[in-house]
Amino acid sequence: MSKLPIVTINRSAFTLTFWRLDKTNRFRQVREFPIAIGQIGHETPTGMYFVESKTHHPDWKAPDSDWVPEEERNHIFPFDDPRNPFAGGFISIDSQDGVGIHGTKFEPQVGQAVSHGCIRMEVPSLLWLYNRLPNYSPVFIYD
Repeated sequence: MSKLPIVTINRSAFTLTFWRLDKTNRFRQVREFPIAIGQIGHETPTGMYFVESKTHHPDWKAPDSDWVPEEERNHIFPFDDPRNPFAGGFISIDSQDGVGIHGTKFEPQVGQAVSHGCIRMEVPSLLWLYNRLPNYSPVFIYD
């Protein structure tokens, strides 16, 4: 049996739960965190994913959205650029669609559907998770 922890994300409850095997080889809930998820039209996808990679200093690709100035859409901003909203790191679970778990430099608005598909966390919560969730760990997203 795998010793990797598991993360479950309940979109309807706006929660991310971290699970780890105990001494009896049963998964036990370790911590639960409030999260923000994707807004209508940019929903956080459901299904089984795996941690593909992690970075403490992620670049950000500005979405092709009305709230982004037209000249900045699809532009990649380095981590130290003030227009890059990421903070604390980025845990990639679907690199093809750019979906991951991350903190933000602004209020993450946990408990709401406000992102472009990613799972937002408060930075201290993200750092806790980042330090305990290795690559290849399963991430199951459901309603």
